[in-house]
This record gives sequence, structure tokens and C-alpha cells, in this order.
Amino acid sequence: MDYIKQYKLLYKRKKNYGKTSIKLYDMLKKIINDLNISSVLDYGCGKSKLLDLIKKNKKIKIYRYDPAIKKYSKLTKNKVNLVICTDVLQHVPLYDLDRVLKEIKSKGIYILFYIKCTNHKTKLPNKTYANCTVYDKKWWLEKLSNYYDDIKEIKISDLTSVCFIMKGENIMNYDINIREEVFGGTLMDVKTGKRVYITKKELKNILNNNIFPKDLQYLNKDNLNIKFTKLTKKVENMFSFFDIVYLELTRACNLKCIHCLNNSGIKQKDELTKEDLLKLIKNFSSHGVQEIRFTGGEPLLFNGIYDLIRFATEEGICTSLGTNGTLVTKEVAKKLKESGLKKVVVSIDGNKKTHDKIRGKKNYQKAMHGLKYLQKNGINVRVNSVIMKSNMEDVIKLAKKMSRKKITIFIRRFISSGRGKHLENNMLNKKDYDYVRNKLQKELTKKTYVNGHYLRNDEGVNSRIKLPFEIRGCKAGQRAITILPNGDVNLCGFLAAQDFPKVGNIKEIDDFLNFWILINKNDHLLNLRNNLDKYNKLLNVQETYCLAYIANYLKDNKL
Repeated sequence: MDYIKQYKLLYKRKKNYGKTSIKLYDMLKKIINDLNISSVLDYGCGKSKLLDLIKKNKKIKIYRYDPAIKKYSKLTKNKVNLVICTDVLQHVPLYDLDRVLKEIKSKGIYILFYIKCTNHKTKLPNKTYANCTVYDKKWWLEKLSNYYDDIKEIKISDLTSVCFIMKGENIMNYDINIREEVFGGTLMDVKTGKRVYITKKELKNILNNNIFPKDLQYLNKDNLNIKFTKLTKKVENMFSFFDIVYLELTRACNLKCIHCLNNSGIKQKDELTKEDLLKLIKNFSSHGVQEIRFTGGEPLLFNGIYDLIRFATEEGICTSLGTNGTLVTKEVAKKLKESGLKKVVVSIDGNKKTHDKIRGKKNYQKAMHGLKYLQKNGINVRVNSVIMKSNMEDVIKLAKKMSRKKITIFIRRFISSGRGKHLENNMLNKKDYDYVRNKLQKELTKKTYVNGHYLRNDEGVNSRIKLPFEIRGCKAGQRAITILPNGDVNLCGFLAAQDFPKVGNIKEIDDFLNFWILINKNDHLLNLRNNLDKYNKLLNVQETYCLAYIANYLKDNKL
């Protein structure tokens, strides 16, 4: 474009444009703090040093773009939290203004415009004025309102200019989350939640050249947004950090299910606040956590759930929600979608009669309605069904029904704890699981929608490569941890419900990376792992990798 050529010439003649944004340092610093900004794009940056000043005071990812300056002439493919466009729009000719505004909107969640409303003595090499699109505040407001709904004016001392901040794209979505490992990396498809392990060479090719291995070509696409977490400390014989955090937001629940593992119902007095959890999510994000499952209790009763989902999503984390489904209305489903939620797990434990006997009258119908609202909003859904001796036949029928409807169902083992502590005789044995597998043989032999504990081996990770260390037992303490509502950290919710000793509290942890290393040296954890083989050699027991199963057995037995 001719005007860009003119600015290239202007730059070559040593004209130092790009000074204006320096004046905005204090204002921009406040905006970044108030909105929890972690990434900024300076669109039309010139020679501005503003972002360097910002970065000194706050750890944020910065990008620069100016088509007239060679080293900044390539616009990042990544979407950012904030785009700043200072002293730029008045230099864009009318014929190109709409393209520029659309491009800016697509790159950020928030947009900050600083626009000069008067002419300027500076001329381009072709003798035309640099300020070629000069209009007043009213004109710019009308123009910007074609692209943005919520425009707020920021008062400034310069009466010849206007300053606006507004929402761009609703939310910043990442496509891939990669955490560096000693062997290469753990790569997650944020949309589906599926993980694979990649080598050092594959990691380098993806990050530097956008070249994916043949079996992962389906992940490659234009404008790919990649969240990458670099290895800051070499961690031997284990993953560099955990993949998943199960965040139990509250003990409050609107139901009183007879098998509830943690006896939910009433909110605890010492539960973490939204502010506590936002800080925690930020910390986890900086270490490469790839998924957060918001659970409870009933997480939809937590005041601030949508803010937590949005914040985690914008940090490149795959967000999922475990719910009983009864509180999911049309409005709730829409809000969850707008917050960036990727997946919802809805609990359904059989047919209407069986489900309502377990979870309370009329709750089956409410849960099914909630499931439909979520589907209509384009959110990935999965049904979780807790299988016990008393509902075994109904769960089998439900699995076949969900498979026909092309809804994924996961059949969960029941471990007697919490409100279900007295139901220990309802736990399935090896003979029962053999029966379930036989009844669902058709669904399990094909690539269908039915999965579950001891039904097929699918933990959501495709290893692809040989790891330099052995994975023993389930993901508890190896790939996942659970945070209880009061901040206590445990290896998993089921172990916490078995009174397994907590491994810490988030309020007392200064260094999460060292804490992660210490978890894997925990004596209680090592004892459970060492008892896995002994347990699996017993007669008439279902072979398991679940440490909570072992803990439950050891309460009344010895190995």
C-alpha cells in the first residue's frame, strides 16, 4: 500500500515516530493491573519503547507490529489480552481504515485507542500530511461503534486527542498448550482435552517452523494460537509439572446424593475466595497446567464461576466442569459458552427412577434438560455414571442409550466414602466388571461413545514415544492433584475422602515447582504405589491402577 511505503521512507530518514505512547505509561500500567493483562500487542508501534518499560515492572508477553519497520512487519498469529493502538488511526487512509479496525479487533480481548483529532505539521516524503484521517470525537465514536459494543472514553489532558478502551473478541482461545519436558514436551489439544507426548526435535519443529509430525497434522491450521511453557528447572524421572488440577470450589450443593464421596451439601466457612483462586490459576498457568476441572459440591453455586472459567481459558488452560446438571438453564449454558468452557461432565446414574432414588426426586429430568441446553450451545458434553451393584443394570442400559444418541458416557467405579460410606457392599467386584464388559461388548469393541473404569484403557493420553521414566498407578500425584475448598492439597478427591493425609495447603506453598517434586517423594503416596502389585495378585479382585481403591482396601485389610 502506498501510505505504508511512505512510512518506510520516513523511517529510513531517521524520523523518530512512536513517541506518543510513552506519555501513556502510567495509564497503561493501571489498565494492565486492573484487567490482569498477561499479553500485549502494540499495533503500529513505531520506535516506541513503552512495552519495554511495562515489561520491566510486570511479567507480560509483548508483541510489536508496524508494517513500515522491517523487524516488526510480521503480525503475530497469537491473540492477546490487550491491543494498544496509539497515535495510529489518524495516519490510516479512509480506504484502508475498515480493514485495519477489523484486524485489530480480531487480535485482542481488550483494545485501547489513542487518536489525534487535529492535523499535524509532519509530512510524508510525497509531501502529503501524515495525519490523513482527521475527525472529531463524535465521528470516531460512530465509526468505532460499527465494530465494538462497549466503548468507554478515558479522560486525558491532551484536548486535541481522544482515548477509548473497549472489548475486542469475546475471549482469547488457545488451540494448543505445550509444556516443555526433559524428554520433549506434553502437548494438549485445548479443544478436545487430548494429550500426546512429543520429542525434543518435534517440539523444536512445532515452535520454530510450525511443522507437525505426520500423525499430528490434524492439529495444524492457519492462525494457530499456541500456549508454551518453558522448562525452568530440570525435573528427573517425572513430568515437569502436573497436567490437571481438580478444583473443588465449594462444599455447597443443591442435592444430597446417597453416594456422595465428600458429603457435600453445606458451604464451609473457610472456603477460598474468587481472588484466591484467580491467583492460584495464574500460578498454575505459569508452570504449565493444561486443564482445570471445576468441581464441588456443585460448582455452579460458586459466586464467580464464570470469571474463573474465563480467566483460566484466557491463560491457555482447557476448562471443564463437573456438575449434577440440575442448575443448567438456557441462560447458564449460554454464559458457560461465553466464558470459554470447553467441556461439561453431567452426572446421570441410570434411568429416571434409579437416578431420582440416588439423587432426589425430579432431578433426572432437570439433568437431561441441562444436558440438552449445553449441547445446543456447542459445548462438549460427557455423561458420568457411578456404577454400583444396585444400579448396574440401569447403567448398562443408559450406556447403550447414550451410545445411540452419540453422547459420550464414562462409567465410574464407586468407592465407598463420604455419604456413601455405609454402601461398601455396593462396590463392584471382578465378576461384576466382567459382566458389565460382556453386556457392553458391542459398544466396547467399536470406536464408540462408551468408556469407563476397567472397560477400556483410555486415560486421554497418547504416549506416542517411550518415556524415560515409568508411570505407576493412576494420574494422582503423577499427572494430577486436587485442591479442596479450604485450600488443602490432596492427590485426588477420592483419596481425600478416604482421609488420606493432605500434602499441603495452597496458602502455605511458596514454590509450587518444589512442592510438585516433594509430592512425588511423599511416603504415603509411595506406599500406595508399592501396594498396587500386591493388591492385584489377590483372588477375585478387579485389577486396578487406582490408588484410592488400594487406600479403601487398606482401611480394613493388610497386604
